Amino acid sequence: MERARRLFGLLIVLIVAGVVILVVTVRPGLRKDSESVDRSWAPLVQPLDVRFRTLDPVITQLKIDGAGNRTATIGLTRLLERWRVISTGTDTADQVRTANQIEEYAARVSALARTARLSGALPLQDALGAYEKTRAAIGTQLGVYNAKVGAYQHRRDAFWSQIVAKLDGYPMRPTLQLS
Repeated sequence: MERARRLFGLLIVLIVAGVVILVVTVRPGLRKDSESVDRSWAPLVQPLDVRFRTLDPVITQLKIDGAGNRTATIGLTRLLERWRVISTGTDTADQVRTANQIEEYAARVSALARTARLSGALPLQDALGAYEKTRAAIGTQLGVYNAKVGAYQHRRDAFWSQIVAKLDGYPMRPTLQLS
């Protein structure tokens, strides 16, 4: 009985030591990749802010054209207000999630603008055209950011890294998808 307790104790010590060694060896790579994702996001905030500000005239025109009470218009308005607050902060994941939601709602608004009733509203179409033109200014940096997210996710999803990521709180990171 005493021998079994000693073996059990030794087993516990070995498991704890293994986890400590795992954390010490894997954590630096996860931290480096996570910080790289954050650094590659920072240059995107300003061009996205410019892109999202071009949606203000779109919302104004939707209201003028009688589509201001549509779910897409209301949702986009709410998300743009949120963006103006969080874009000055440091929570990269929240900023990316919100930017993706804005892009989603902008796509919905664009589809709404192509309906028979609104497709002839030239000021609305011009405002949407100005929004679409901002895409080019984001292209290269977007590729860099999404590649950094891919590298982080690849490391994070490796067998041993998954354990450390869960223990240390390294969550999945979203890519940015422009509409």
